[in-house]
Amino acid sequence: MADESSRPASRFRFYLNATMAVLYSAAGIVVFFFWTTSQVPANNRRIAGGALMIYGVYRFYRSLRAYRAETTPQQP
Repeated sequence: MADESSRPASRFRFYLNATMAVLYSAAGIVVFFFWTTSQVPANNRRIAGGALMIYGVYRFYRSLRAYRAETTPQQP
């Protein structure tokens, strides 16, 4: 069973990871749609933006799964 003192720490860790996941996804959207520069070809920009968005979603899923594992009571 999860200890009561570990819940605030796990909640903080979840929110920190969720914030980072949103930042990665937002950066991916900016790179994919809005960031234009003459030094980076359009295909490379789309690949980098897509990779950032996918990584943001993966990171959020991983942090959500870890948070659920930490906060759900274990069966004896």
